[in-house]
Amino acid sequence: MPDSADTFANYKYRQTCNISSLDLHSPFSPLCQTRQDMLQAMSWGGRIGHDAPYMPRGCDFRWFTTEEICDILSRFQKVIIIGDSMMRHIIGSINVLIRRDLGYGAVTDWNFSPEERRDCFCNYQFNVKACSIQGIFKTADVVRHDPDSLACDPKSVDVTSELLIWSLLNIK
Repeated sequence: MPDSADTFANYKYRQTCNISSLDLHSPFSPLCQTRQDMLQAMSWGGRIGHDAPYMPRGCDFRWFTTEEICDILSRFQKVIIIGDSMMRHIIGSINVLIRRDLGYGAVTDWNFSPEERRDCFCNYQFNVKACSIQGIFKTADVVRHDPDSLACDPKSVDVTSELLIWSLLNIK
């Protein structure tokens, strides 16, 4: 069975947050053989049931280790994630992975008040509206304020997000 171990086993706050990578994705065989197979399996996949793990359809893919993620990101001068406000979850998830921190990996915990430390912990860093303004939107901020929290070489990873705002006034 591919990826039958919990990828998050050595992440900060793994036990306190009580989340395993296996909670998010249940591995199965066969693994996708090509990039096109993987993209199709991801597009056709989904969740079956409330709080069920995501399941690709047809073939499975494996988790990348934090080291592999750092290696992939370091191949690019800059990675820019463009989208609406919901893209904060994507960049937040990347930050959790490259900081190996399930408790505060997606947020600017280096400047938190005691209340924010309590209110923006574990899953709440993603789903509490007041915590969204404390999200990490570029790795340069982590490099500047908390470089020791990065598992990647701080000089080799530059991920940022750009918010696109559209309104009916902009449409002619």
